[in-house]
Amino acid sequence: MRFFSSISVINIVKSKRILLKMRIKTDVAVTVLNRYCDITFASTTEAIRMEKCCKQEAMPGRLIPIPTTITAGCGLSWCVFPEEKETILLMMERVGLNPEGVYELEL
Repeated sequence: MRFFSSISVINIVKSKRILLKMRIKTDVAVTVLNRYCDITFASTTEAIRMEKCCKQEAMPGRLIPIPTTITAGCGLSWCVFPEEKETILLMMERVGLNPEGVYELEL
């Protein structure tokens, strides 16, 4: 039979709570990030211009390397959540940027 001091029992309980909190945060992040939209470009110049326009207009998303499931000209894509896709496409039309492709992907 093993005896624990009250301090070690408290530390074990705290550790389990921290692990549980971490797991909950991880599970939420996975469910939120499992779907996303990639907008691809024909050239790197257009991809960099997209990044610049989105920063100026405080639009969501970021420039990432194209996932292996997609093939496109320049190797870069703009990644956003599917809910934000229409807003981004309207902004692109307004500033004169043409996407090579728009893809909705799941992790």
